[in-house]
Amino acid sequence: SSYQDYLYLMDYDAGKFIVTYAVNPVSGQLGYGNKIAFINKLSGDTIYTKHIGNSYDGFGLAIDNQKNIYCTRFDSVDKLDAAYPHNRIWSKRYSLSVNNYHGLYCDTVQNELFCFGNINSTFKRPLIVKVNAATGTSVSSYTIPSYAEAKFQSMVVKNNFLYINWRHIYVGGGTYPYLVTKYDKSSGTAPWSIAYSFTGVGSFSSHSGNGSSALSIDIDNNDDVYATGYYGDANYGPENWGIIKIKGSGGNIVYEKTITDDSLHYNNISTGMAACVINNQPYFVGNLETFHQNGYERSKVVLVKLNSNSGSLVQKTYFQGTYKFPSRVLAIEKYLQNNTLVLTQVGRMVNLEMYDINKNTVWKTTL
Repeated sequence: SSYQDYLYLMDYDAGKFIVTYAVNPVSGQLGYGNKIAFINKLSGDTIYTKHIGNSYDGFGLAIDNQKNIYCTRFDSVDKLDAAYPHNRIWSKRYSLSVNNYHGLYCDTVQNELFCFGNINSTFKRPLIVKVNAATGTSVSSYTIPSYAEAKFQSMVVKNNFLYINWRHIYVGGGTYPYLVTKYDKSSGTAPWSIAYSFTGVGSFSSHSGNGSSALSIDIDNNDDVYATGYYGDANYGPENWGIIKIKGSGGNIVYEKTITDDSLHYNNISTGMAACVINNQPYFVGNLETFHQNGYERSKVVLVKLNSNSGSLVQKTYFQGTYKFPSRVLAIEKYLQNNTLVLTQVGRMVNLEMYDINKNTVWKTTL
């Protein structure tokens, strides 16, 4: 069996890429067994596989300019030889208090490695260890002071900063907000870290709780951060689809936005999956709950475009219904004095739209 938190797909060279995955633990061993595989890009054939150690709840992988591979094993970080990955160039443990490393980033210009883990204590606070990639020597260590029980989720690199998104490790017995850090690569410190809990839209349901996490972040031209994921779940999501904008200069929240078709109750299967800024315009992709009745739920993959300044919804496009079904206008009816109702089939979906006298869309719903 494989576990999603362990899966990586990375470009290695012109002929192959790397896949890493976790398998069920061997009897008597701790954690999950992590494996790395080199895959031929043209044929898809497996060229080489290697077991690279065990871990509990996360795994890190990075590659430098010489194609050396860096990977994590519990509280250790290894550097593997590019020519023969069975050879370890070095293996390091940087602190006895580290519980596990969940992510790595290699700055190939400065030849520095950044290791993302958490402290082995009651609170399991996230930390970042900066390392000389050539020798494996620790340069600095920074613990995020305001967070508890969180691990590395995703990251964006811009200029001299790492923008890091953390995700809660546990559920129940506490409140787990969106956690984002802006980290200075040169100084090894964080100008800001934020922990944000949503005001939210709608009321709690039987499946709701205090678990929240951004799953993806991106940065605009002003260094402002957009984060999307889930909030209000009793476990690890999904629940309600939440988006926040964070001011890059100081870490203050500009706005929050909930993507939902139900403003009265929390969703159960909605979540933001990807944030992407294109031409300084934020876009988001996620699963949106479109039907909930008597315990039966359905969702659709949706592309959302927001006004970058206000957070108001500009566009919502459903991805499902792209089969080769006919797309056509089914009916047009006049409504009241100046409005028109249009019923259309678009792929597998049926849409009902209202237009005013100037052909502007008044509303649109998918049936």
